Amino acid sequence: MKILILDDDTLRAEGWRDELRRFNLGLDVVAARKEYVSEVISDLHKARLAARESAKEVAPYSGLSEYDLVILDYDLLGLDSEHSAAWSTGAEIAYAARLMANVGPMLLVNQYGTDSFDLTMRKSIGSYADYDIGHKQLVTKNLFSFSKFAGFRPWSWPNLLLECSRFKLMAEYVFNHLNEPVLSTLGFNSSDYNSPKFLRREIVGVLGVDEGTTFREIVVNRHCVGIFNILEKDESILNSLPDMQLARISSVVVWHWLERVVLPAQDTLCDLPHLVYFLPWLLADKALSVAEWEAQCDMERKMEMVDDYAFSPSCFFSRPVYWLKEIKERASVPSGFLISNVPRLVFCEDVSRFVQEDDAVDFYPDIYAADAVRWVSGDEDRRQFGVNYEPQGYLMG
Repeated sequence: MKILILDDDTLRAEGWRDELRRFNLGLDVVAARKEYVSEVISDLHKARLAARESAKEVAPYSGLSEYDLVILDYDLLGLDSEHSAAWSTGAEIAYAARLMANVGPMLLVNQYGTDSFDLTMRKSIGSYADYDIGHKQLVTKNLFSFSKFAGFRPWSWPNLLLECSRFKLMAEYVFNHLNEPVLSTLGFNSSDYNSPKFLRREIVGVLGVDEGTTFREIVVNRHCVGIFNILEKDESILNSLPDMQLARISSVVVWHWLERVVLPAQDTLCDLPHLVYFLPWLLADKALSVAEWEAQCDMERKMEMVDDYAFSPSCFFSRPVYWLKEIKERASVPSGFLISNVPRLVFCEDVSRFVQEDDAVDFYPDIYAADAVRWVSGDEDRRQFGVNYEPQGYLMG
């Protein structure tokens, strides 16, 4: 896996590089010099400006295509103030790169703090970056693994080792369905309230689509402003981009919506830990085993008995995801199953594992869900993590 770090502080970038290399995961990490960072940013700005004025098809910028992951610092004020890279933020670079470049996943550092956990669970909905974390969270093996997490490890984090290949699969899928409606192609229904695949209007509205809106139209007609706000001045660029580049943009926009808006609700689509929490009888007699509950906290684990209800194409999520309401309708409770015998466990969003309910704290995030209660670690564990849980008022009952 090849990683590029773009920061205005070369020494800090080299420190991150060295720490990531120590994981012994075969990571090929490049800490770019300030001059190269300025050059990349300048090239992106120039490509974007030229595309605004061009009536011909524009070839995507290829300077980032060799990397599987690009890490961007948010604050880039330390770059040369005499060149076109001056005064850009990492968020602006993520925007320009997604629009103009053949680039995979981008991780933005410190846009929302150096070491925080978002209790609203929606702060990053409109972020141009694919992942937002603080620099104190960057050099952790938890970002490069799928199970057996240690300490602080939000469930929303992906396994970065797999993300580049997943991004390519998403783009290929959208390229092959570019002129097809987004919602029905992905299996959703926004008109029949009784459908198990029904999505409420407020969730669909965040993406800015109706039943007929295609993957192409999301981008070229700028429907996606609630998720990825394409500027009006860049509208002319969209009609000059080749279809593959439009597919890359559209696939990422749709994925942002799915992972940041649809999945956190855990009511139409549901991942495995939340699925067994809502429907513990899916574990049958194993529901009595704490170890069996812990085994569900694996981003690659699947449940064979509900495979028929798995979301497809699976590349649009960083973990297996299922149609919850279909399972509720069709999966019967085993004879003799008693909910009173099930351990009183809850799933903690900040550590990606089940703990005893008495050892956790509930909170109500700002998500699009009827049942919005979620859980984080108890007071003592949170103090040991040293992480800022924000806003603090969400933990005060």
